[in-house]
Amino acid sequence: MGFLSKVGAAVGIGGAEVSVSLDKDAYRWNDTITGTVHVQGGEAEQDASEIRVEVVEHWITTSTDSDGHQTENHHYQRYNAKPLATQVKLMPRAPLQYPFEIQAPYGVDFSRHWYVEARVSVPRAVDRHGTGDFSFLPPQAIEALGRALVAVAPFSSSAQGNSKSEVHLDYAPPENLKDRLDGVKLTASETADQVTGTLEINPQEKGIGDHLKALFRKDRVRHPFAFPRDTLFHSLDGPPPPEVVAKLRELLQPYVG
Repeated sequence: MGFLSKVGAAVGIGGAEVSVSLDKDAYRWNDTITGTVHVQGGEAEQDASEIRVEVVEHWITTSTDSDGHQTENHHYQRYNAKPLATQVKLMPRAPLQYPFEIQAPYGVDFSRHWYVEARVSVPRAVDRHGTGDFSFLPPQAIEALGRALVAVAPFSSSAQGNSKSEVHLDYAPPENLKDRLDGVKLTASETADQVTGTLEINPQEKGIGDHLKALFRKDRVRHPFAFPRDTLFHSLDGPPPPEVVAKLRELLQPYVG
């Protein structure tokens, strides 16, 4: 039975099981991601050469061949691989735990699928894997800017994305403003001292002329802004800064009343 168990483990049957639990389900760029790798021994004793973790970015593209057939292509980018242990004996059905810290990358696309992957490498056998999903939050000062916008009127988040370090936050208007607004968008980036960017207002179309302008995004109203980063950064757990709310309300006044 022991020999058969070892043969099975070598081809991936009855081998060790690996899972990853993260301490939080969302992080920011450059945050320290913390969690634990859980390894459960399989049916047979195995010798792992290494246990490691890394951050993985996953996204899908579609390609079309000359016959019109579409194929999904999976892409992976790996970051900050970190070994946790080497030369580990995995005893049958015995649990092991490895707490870890690993840095989240900066300026990456937080609309993609992100996870921490643990790999247990076993020579002459199938490596074992486990993953823990997480998502990215906007930088703290920019998230606080979004909260200040919602303090002006109860906008609801409709989309978020980024182009490297520039963050895009889209908001849908509340019901009572939909006759005046299609939506608003904050485009922002931060330096050590400031959060700068543009508030883009998308007015509700009133006639054919407005609809034609909207086709080419000529109906947008854009206002640049700059706010002290520290003022926003330290406000995230409390009320938004009154001066920021007042400035955003001034820019939106023709539409929110």
